[in-house]
Amino acid sequence: KYYASRTALDGERPTPTVKLALYVESDAERDAYPWVQELVPELRAVVSGAHWLDLMHPEADKGKALAELAGELGVPMADTAAFGDYLNDYGMLQAAGHAVAMGNAHADRVGRRERGHGRLSTLSTRP
Repeated sequence: KYYASRTALDGERPTPTVKLALYVESDAERDAYPWVQELVPELRAVVSGAHWLDLMHPEADKGKALAELAGELGVPMADTAAFGDYLNDYGMLQAAGHAVAMGNAHADRVGRRERGHGRLSTLSTRP
């Protein structure tokens, strides 16, 4: 699969934990998402791929991170751009001034789809 080795935590947890990504052999959205929401309702669960589920702090969101970064840099949100392909990118795409959902994006949450495979030739907005 993705990793050559895996380590069981046996109840231990790295500190601080920012995000936990779970790989699900079957369909993460159908088979794991409802179960995880019921098991740990205090965490935010987001489907990040067909087989991936991210668990994090309930206020963690890529849209909030983009807004905070733009504020720190003095960039108006209208001048921000975001590219995403799955449900974990939805908040960021909603918050960005210019949003592009890739051609392989999740069907439930995307409006406009750009064709391609995530390859970017040129992005230039300021001199």
